[in-house]
Parts: sequence; structure tokens; C-alpha cells
Amino acid sequence: MSEFDNIKLFNEAVYHSSDLFIQLVSHANFDSGSVAIKDDIIQIKEWTENVVDNNCKTISLEDIIKRSGGYVDYMKVDCKNSEYHLLMNKDLSMIKYMGIELHWQMGKDNFDKLIQHISKYFNCKSNISLEYPVGYNIELFFESKQL
Repeated sequence: MSEFDNIKLFNEAVYHSSDLFIQLVSHANFDSGSVAIKDDIIQIKEWTENVVDNNCKTISLEDIIKRSGGYVDYMKVDCKNSEYHLLMNKDLSMIKYMGIELHWQMGKDNFDKLIQHISKYFNCKSNISLEYPVGYNIELFFESKQL
């Protein structure tokens, strides 16, 4: 429970669909804040087979936007490769600004597809190349093309 009235917490993993139950696995360095959904999107294996949650409920972007009243002013995305599942082939027109960490572990093909999809809706306002970053993650800031 939050001490702030305007903050609500949900114990869910972002994914392409809501109401599924998935496994979360830990990062190889056992950083307690780095867990990922156990699935096939991760091409570079930096996550272990160590399951930290065997029954985590998922939520989709559509349901996140519904909970937010149908529109998101600023969306911060840092979800350890699940950004692909959360955003790919989704309507992103209801988001004004998006800060996102893109994870290189999803592999070049998935990374390039996701950047291409995001670029349909947003202009990148970061001074960072949108090329696949071998060996490291990148933080980007996007602004809706509808502004």
C-alpha cells in the first residue's frame, strides 16, 4: 500500500496479453531488481533458470491504458526485454511521452522490429543512435508524433 493517494501498486508483469500466469526468472548476477519473463524473446541468455515467481499475473498495454483513464501522459518502461511483448504491434497513439530502456538481450532482429514499430508513433528525442547496441542496453526518450 502506498502512503500517497495518487499512487496505486499492481503486482503484475507487463506482457502482450492480460490475465495469464507466467514464470519470472532472476538475472545471472542475482540483482534483486532484475527479473524477466521466462520466454523465447530473450536471445542473449543473461537470465538464469532460477524461478523467482512461478505464478505472476500479466497485464497488457491496453489494460494499462484503460486503468489510466484511456490516455498516458508519460510512460516509463524498464521491464527486462518485456518491452517487446508490451509494445510490439500495439496501438501506441494514446501515449504522449515514453522513456524506455531497450534491452540488447532481445537480439538484433527483435530490437530492430521494435524500434521500427515505436517509430511509427514517436519521434526519438534522445541523442543516441537507434542502432542495435551490442553488449549494453540503451535509454531513450520518445515524443508522440501527434503533438
